[in-house]
Amino acid sequence: MPINVIGQVFFGTHNADHLTPGFGSDSYVMTADNFVTDSIDGGSGNDTVDYSHQQDGVGVTVTLTDPASAGGASGGTVTADFPMQLYNPSTGKYMQFEHHQVVAT
Repeated sequence: MPINVIGQVFFGTHNADHLTPGFGSDSYVMTADNFVTDSIDGGSGNDTVDYSHQQDGVGVTVTLTDPASAGGASGGTVTADFPMQLYNPSTGKYMQFEHHQVVAT
């Protein structure tokens, strides 16, 4: 009977997180926050980064550095677009724009 070694689960916060590996295949449950960049070092194993709990409608894009390499990707970045608005007092109107940033490396 095979023994499956399951790694640890790490939870990101709304501050800058610098998460390091546990043992085996780890899971990182993260948040994408405006003006905050996290770093994740998954170490060995088949790790999972999970942004599915994001509640504010901010979408994230994961870009792997070498997705086709043997054993899977060794790194990548996570980016997000944050909707923002600024009030222009001279026109009395709000300007809508998106702030694009790297939220994890």
